[in-house]
Amino acid sequence: MAESADGSEQGSIAVYDAVLGNLLTRWDTHGLEPHEIRLSPDGRQLIIAHGGLQKDTDGKVLNLASMQSSLTVLDANNGELLGQYLSPVQTASLRHLDVSEQGQVALAAQIQEGATDSTEPAPLAYIWQPGKDSLTALQAPAALITHCHNYMGSVAICNATQTVGFTSPKGDLALFWNLNDGGFKGYHRFHDVCGLTVDRDQKA
Repeated sequence: MAESADGSEQGSIAVYDAVLGNLLTRWDTHGLEPHEIRLSPDGRQLIIAHGGLQKDTDGKVLNLASMQSSLTVLDANNGELLGQYLSPVQTASLRHLDVSEQGQVALAAQIQEGATDSTEPAPLAYIWQPGKDSLTALQAPAALITHCHNYMGSVAICNATQTVGFTSPKGDLALFWNLNDGGFKGYHRFHDVCGLTVDRDQKA
């Protein structure tokens, strides 16, 4: 179970006995505000998206200028840090993720309001390929990314078609890329769309 310490938002993973419910240990996640955690396909690694935000009791972000979001990989047996990959955009908070059968990780980002004066739309979708030392931003027409209003809400991978989909509830958009080469495949408009998943037979 991922946890954030009050005040500092320093992340940890609480490890419990699945039968008795007893707390066994805690591992450092090596980042602030762990938002989502998944197992690798072989069950040997924990894959964590750190939002990187530190907030006060009213929810105001305190570290806009210094925030650093990351994808972190830990050994699932002992919590050892195996790798950490920083968000290419300092103001992008990595929130949700999905993991393919081959171990590729797709991450949805949210740009923090007031953190940048840039007029260029920042990437909101990223891929990490096992063995690579950085995240790859997925590209799409600038008008579509601008219309997402700096916010991706969910992400899901279809292994059968090697397609990754992202949703933007603020932009009423679902956008799709090829998982392997990062090519943009298209989009659909849906009102207030967010939660995204793939059906059991991997056809939709």
